[in-house]
Amino acid sequence: MKHQQRCPNCDCETVTKIHTKINETPHPSLEVFIKGLGTPSPGDSPIYCCLESFEGRWQLVVWSDINKEAPTHRIDMSGAFETNN
Repeated sequence: MKHQQRCPNCDCETVTKIHTKINETPHPSLEVFIKGLGTPSPGDSPIYCCLESFEGRWQLVVWSDINKEAPTHRIDMSGAFETNN
């Protein structure tokens, strides 16, 4: 049997090319992990992008350059709602 890698974020055994994690705290978010892409800090989870609700607004946060610790893009998703509530 081939040894499976463990997900560095949630420690599950099913690591695929794309992995997601849903968080409820500290604020709702959906994190996307793509094998071979990630943040530069060795102690951090290898996150590539995250859809999160922060200060009452949904935003897409992207790390397009792993040489930068902070996200390179924050896209306000307010215009993507079906209705403006």
